[in-house]
Amino acid sequence: MLKKLSVIVSVLISAGSLFAVQIDTALLDTATRPDYIEDTSPVPKNEFNSAKQIRDMGRRLGGSIKRQDAQHKSGEHYASGAPSKKYRAHRVPSSDSLPGADIIYIAPNAKVGTIKALAFILSGYIEAAYDLPLNEADTLAQKVCWWNTNHYDDRNYFTKHFNARILESFSDETAVIGLADSYKNWAGHARIVIPFEKIKDTQTAAKDGTKQSAKIDSKNKDAQKNSDVEKNTAQNKKEDAGKGAAQNDADKNAAGTMRNTLRKEALQFKTVPANYKILFGALCLAALLIIVLLVRVIIDMARN
Repeated sequence: MLKKLSVIVSVLISAGSLFAVQIDTALLDTATRPDYIEDTSPVPKNEFNSAKQIRDMGRRLGGSIKRQDAQHKSGEHYASGAPSKKYRAHRVPSSDSLPGADIIYIAPNAKVGTIKALAFILSGYIEAAYDLPLNEADTLAQKVCWWNTNHYDDRNYFTKHFNARILESFSDETAVIGLADSYKNWAGHARIVIPFEKIKDTQTAAKDGTKQSAKIDSKNKDAQKNSDVEKNTAQNKKEDAGKGAAQNDADKNAAGTMRNTLRKEALQFKTVPANYKILFGALCLAALLIIVLLVRVIIDMARN
């Protein structure tokens, strides 16, 4: 029963994923780590931001996209990143045949010079937009950076594997798609793509879940049949055992009755000779008395 419930839940989750946006983590797992050129100059005190402050920039963008998505599942969503507008976000939905993506644009006034800081921004966005824990968001953000650098400005790749509208996102700001390996080409020249899962993958998952549920139903029915057969067999054995026990009790009772009868007959057999002895003694005594009386009569007759 628990297995069936777990499969039903997985089917519902898979079916829900047809409408909910999911990051293609399998695709990001193929990314390899590039060698980045980063800004090593000291950061002025008035421009220094803590890790939380940097993450919060991304969280504000992700939170805005999430709220819009909750209100309007279909359509494209946009977060301006106001008031600074250093980072902006645009959600391009999946088409009938190709997945969509979230596009993060790095504006010219963004002073990000290290891949760590950029990953913090993306992590905050992923954490808020996809409701993921911080450690998981950090891992995905790092892979998003690597994957975008691996496919830097490869327009043919993005056109072939994603909804072509992702190339239109922020195209009035820059023609570059992906992330360069040098920080000098980030601000004003980077559109970071966060890829969605393929639609057919989620549909297949839902179908597989349905098939799995059907298989479990069939197994449960077979198990129920076997259980019923086993119960009937056990019941028959129990009834046979009961009948056998009753027969044994009857046999025992019959044997006991026979033994009692034999005992009574034996006792009667033993008591018959004793009765005869008493009767014989009584007869002997009576005969003796008669003899005594006869003797007295004879004596009296002789005297007379």
